[in-house]
Amino acid sequence: MPRTRRDIQRYARRGSTTARDYGGPHQAEQKRRLARWKPGDPCARCGQPMWQRWEYVGGRRVSAMHLGHTADRTAYTGLEHAHCNLSEGATRGNRMRGQRRAAVKAATASGTPSVTTPAAIPAPLHTSRQW
Repeated sequence: MPRTRRDIQRYARRGSTTARDYGGPHQAEQKRRLARWKPGDPCARCGQPMWQRWEYVGGRRVSAMHLGHTADRTAYTGLEHAHCNLSEGATRGNRMRGQRRAAVKAATASGTPSVTTPAAIPAPLHTSRQW
């Protein structure tokens, strides 16, 4: 449940957990796998042992493990370090944005009008506040 204005904005921007495919079935599977986890079990992504269940980030206790999934989200890979899971998602997102930029650049270079031309892509929203 959103508590602050910033939480409300984050929720509106990203959507609910169910909308992002992290709803009830995902959470139940994560609980099931965490119940079977033992300290020292290997990370599904990097293979290094996972010793800690929790970590402190910014004074808050958060999970040190995430339930990873394949790139097409059809299957789960297993429990992963939170760092491994987040860095893989960032790498995939950066790669997708790079491909989109390359497509826009190619479309503008060829002079063919396209949906992906810079005129069709809205400019990023600039505000006076840095979130």
